[in-house]
Amino acid sequence: MSDTMKIQDPVFGDMEYIHYWRKMEEINFWNRDIQVIIAAKAYRQRPITEEQRTSYQYFEKNKKIIEKRSKAMLEKYMMDSDVILQEENIPDLETILFTKTGEIIFLFACKWEQEHGFAIQVYPEYKMGTQDLFL
Repeated sequence: MSDTMKIQDPVFGDMEYIHYWRKMEEINFWNRDIQVIIAAKAYRQRPITEEQRTSYQYFEKNKKIIEKRSKAMLEKYMMDSDVILQEENIPDLETILFTKTGEIIFLFACKWEQEHGFAIQVYPEYKMGTQDLFL
């Protein structure tokens, strides 16, 4: 018997709880079709918050703008950090995290920051750095 709890959220759709509410989704991001985890942070199977729903709707409505701005930020960060701007150095988006208060944070795996990972917050403001700054 599985301990996994599942819900049908009115905004996120089908979600399951494994340390947080989550689902897999295929998206086109930075001209690549990828599978990402859509995650709504919650403790002890607490419900998804209205702030998370609002930020998810914002993300869905503004994907292209968010995609362009986050890529430009990443490219500037890589150039400022002396990371060679080549395809193999572009980080892999693994998770789009919606915090309980509604922030949207992209969590990446990357070759040049393997220990801490890389993150870009895209809502309510844009910030970037290692994942430990956001988690």
